[in-house]
Amino acid sequence: MKKHVEKHLKYPKEAKKNKAENRVITMFEIDKSGNVTNIKVRSRQKNEYQALFEAEAKRIIEALPKFSPALHRGKSFKVSYSIPINFTLNK
Repeated sequence: MKKHVEKHLKYPKEAKKNKAENRVITMFEIDKSGNVTNIKVRSRQKNEYQALFEAEAKRIIEALPKFSPALHRGKSFKVSYSIPINFTLNK
């Protein structure tokens, strides 16, 4: 998951220009078929770039590949995940 985020992350230009940083918590589910569904994002800091960071985090999660569904006793079921994405600039 970390490699996927690092590979696909595109720091929002306007936020980078103004040296804005944020942490976005992403919440989503892997359904019985292995698809990423029900994506929700929430920023820790409320600022003028919040929407940019949240949109980028959602885009990254939407780009996740199809997964093998979770199995329990031979039956597939959905699983919820929460992943933080840190938008930080090198100092």
